[in-house]
Amino acid sequence: MPTYVSLGRFTRKGAQDLKGLPTRIQAHKALALANGGEIKGVYAALGQYDLITVFEAPNDEAATLGAMAVAGGGNLTTETMRVFTESEIEALVAQIPG
Repeated sequence: MPTYVSLGRFTRKGAQDLKGLPTRIQAHKALALANGGEIKGVYAALGQYDLITVFEAPNDEAATLGAMAVAGGGNLTTETMRVFTESEIEALVAQIPG
């Protein structure tokens, strides 16, 4: 299943409701499961981003649905990217001609 990393920044609304963050994380975990995916980890971060989420989704559409759900809550802006596991990298490299 494809793996994704989402880098999040709190909006003003999200920063004002940090106490509700654990509940929102659980809701997003449930949404991911309902759409055939799984959130592997949510991490608070120092620096440019406030939260980092690592998740799996069956496809880009399901990943996008999750990102849209997060954005729709108005608590977080995200930048999400598809990433490749070590075994996926090995398989890709094996396909390089020459």
